[in-house]
Amino acid sequence: DKVRNGWSKQDFETRSDDTIATYLNLKKRYKVAEIGCAMAYACKNVAPKVKEYVGIDFSAKMIEEAKVINSSFENAKFVVNDGLTIPFEDDYFDIVFCELCFQHMNREQMNSNIMEIKRVVKPNGGVALQFPMPCISDGKCSPPVNDLKTLFPNEKIKSYKHYIYVYTPELIEDGIKHIV
Repeated sequence: DKVRNGWSKQDFETRSDDTIATYLNLKKRYKVAEIGCAMAYACKNVAPKVKEYVGIDFSAKMIEEAKVINSSFENAKFVVNDGLTIPFEDDYFDIVFCELCFQHMNREQMNSNIMEIKRVVKPNGGVALQFPMPCISDGKCSPPVNDLKTLFPNEKIKSYKHYIYVYTPELIEDGIKHIV
């Protein structure tokens, strides 16, 4: 019974890769959203530590698989979106994170998701986002670093290997050192 790139369900449940979610400074009262969650691999690291985990993806098939794989987490819910909007009210989430997702978006989707993330995260909330380097081989482009600095003036921006990380220092500062 394979669930992801040849992984068995047991592999999926027990594997412990370093991801942004692994290093988030989470609190039990937090509401956390993962944008582009696919099958919500990060859910097992986040849901037990927070009030609410929400996995959001535009693929209904991925969301259905996420629901099955993560059914043991009562505080986790999974939402299909249109790839452009986040169907939650303003200032709803304490943390929004996104990893290995922006490189699959076109520029319109990327820009829309950035604005939506800013809209749904609380004023004192945090973000942890991973972008591909400004231009990758297939022509998809991340926002230029100067644009990211304008959009996220209180966050740190670091580049590592093929990615740019945008993160709220209080949210992930210690953990980001393990990633970048």
